[in-house]
Amino acid sequence: MKSVFLALALSVGLLLAAAPAPAQEEFASHMHAGMVALKSEDYRGASIRLEAAVREGARLGDRDPRYAAAVYFLAVSYHRQQRYAEAEARYKQALQMTERIRGPQHPDVATILNDLATAYLEQGQHAIAEPLLKRLISMQEKALGPDHLTVAATLNRLGELYRDVGRYTLAIPLYRRALAIFERGRGPEHPDVATTLNNLALAYAAQSRFFEAEPLYLRAIEIREKARAPRVATTLHNLGEMYRAQGR
Repeated sequence: MKSVFLALALSVGLLLAAAPAPAQEEFASHMHAGMVALKSEDYRGASIRLEAAVREGARLGDRDPRYAAAVYFLAVSYHRQQRYAEAEARYKQALQMTERIRGPQHPDVATILNDLATAYLEQGQHAIAEPLLKRLISMQEKALGPDHLTVAATLNRLGELYRDVGRYTLAIPLYRRALAIFERGRGPEHPDVATTLNNLALAYAAQSRFFEAEPLYLRAIEIREKARAPRVATTLHNLGEMYRAQGR
């Protein structure tokens, strides 16, 4: 579900449309500078310019998609600095505005939900992130179909959330479904398959289902070794830890 926010924010011609000249010039100048700073990973500088863009954007009205874009990218700049409280407030504001402007099923809504959920997960706020990821999966399934790779990636993330809090019986079917989608869509030797195999094995091992976990670890290692992927060490470590727990 590709977001149109970035193209919107970087298109000076679009930013200059439908606003009085002084407001549009100030807004466009700050927005452009903020996006350049974001792209160059100058997140503090981006925040300063995007804060100014939001102030000017308010003059456009809260139903203007350019104002919503400015609020969203300000949230992103805060998020990159781990200024979570400020990021959360702006993400929520952008979400509400975008739902009003675009509708609740628009791809931009999905983009904001994803980023807001990520911010919560980074803070260990799994209970708040859970309904956001569930809503995101529902939106992706409706827009892209239940077997889309994007759906699989979000299923994996929700599985990770459940595994992190010890809800393995909820994590496992999500991993299994994501694995099946990745195998069909990416092929059996793709790194995304290896990642999901590793995650599913971790969930089995946490339940002492070692017989089921071991072949998954071994297959993930084989895929990663063939691809010369750096994360092979992670799966080797996980397999070693499982053997140690078994006294092998």
